[in-house]
Amino acid sequence: MEIPLLGRNFTWSNGQEPPILAKLDRALVNLAHTTTFPDTSHSPRAKPTSDHTPLFLSMSTSIPKSSVFRFENAWLPRQNFLQTVLPAWTEARVCSDAAGQLAACLKSARAATKERALSFDELQARKTCIDYLAQAIKEKAAYWKQCSKFRAIREGDANTAFHHAQATVRLRNNTIRWVEVHSSVIANHDAKIQALTNFFSSIIGDPGTSAWNFDVHALFHDRQQPSSVLIAPFSELEAFEALKSMDRSSAPGPDGFGPSFYRAAWSSIKS
Repeated sequence: MEIPLLGRNFTWSNGQEPPILAKLDRALVNLAHTTTFPDTSHSPRAKPTSDHTPLFLSMSTSIPKSSVFRFENAWLPRQNFLQTVLPAWTEARVCSDAAGQLAACLKSARAATKERALSFDELQARKTCIDYLAQAIKEKAAYWKQCSKFRAIREGDANTAFHHAQATVRLRNNTIRWVEVHSSVIANHDAKIQALTNFFSSIIGDPGTSAWNFDVHALFHDRQQPSSVLIAPFSELEAFEALKSMDRSSAPGPDGFGPSFYRAAWSSIKS
């Protein structure tokens, strides 16, 4: 039986536009392997310099956890990103309650985010990045090829007297020769450790105890009740001000969408 390839339908491309795509590589296992390693996954890796996609087969006996969607703030500066995703929000199924409607809109937008096709500019940017990466890999390969020569290894990483002398000089420069405590000079190693430990322990302080000198339940006795303004329904302006006060780079909620998405798409999703 075949282990399904996650995240990619094809393993080879001719790199043309439009491309020719084919699945040339597969991973096959028998029944014994399936029962022994239930958490076996088959995933692709990046192919910066080859037509073929490197494949990674992971085998484990632990039960896998489901992947959680997380909205990335880096998607927002991309051209036509919101124009591609927001129509899915408005086309979500209609629910009778507001919470269900919001969940349906988030689910529809999440699916559109995963399936969004690259624009022409993004395709060109990806090609440029691949070319630059290929050049960087060639330069790094040439560098390590030169460093791997016998002479470079012998002269550059030899255990010579010069390296020992250099390490000795560095040790002398970093050594604390003596410590002065109350006009007394301490040069012994153990005594210096004890003096430094006592000093930092004294400036850190000693743990203390706290006591309540008042009755907590009596703090709000005979106080006025909240006014009607505080218990009134939230307005659109209040919701938007609360959204603007949130950190745009904070962790997203359980639905995977963070404050940056709601701020960027507020005019279309505020209802």
